[in-house]
Amino acid sequence: MVPGTPMQGTSNSCAKIRAEENYLNTETGKLELAETDPLIYVHGNYYDLGNKIGKFGWTVEKKK
Repeated sequence: MVPGTPMQGTSNSCAKIRAEENYLNTETGKLELAETDPLIYVHGNYYDLGNKIGKFGWTVEKKK
């Protein structure tokens, strides 16, 4: 692997995203992912995403 390149097996691009307007927050324009039933397409197959298992930054989050 060459330093500075994406990790093997990952992608840093997205081909297409489609969302109905009723899933967008009218104040912020943010996609309300919890209200959707998302799926992904990988190598000829569709997959559902299941339940939320964590969030970005959880390993360094300060304990309350």
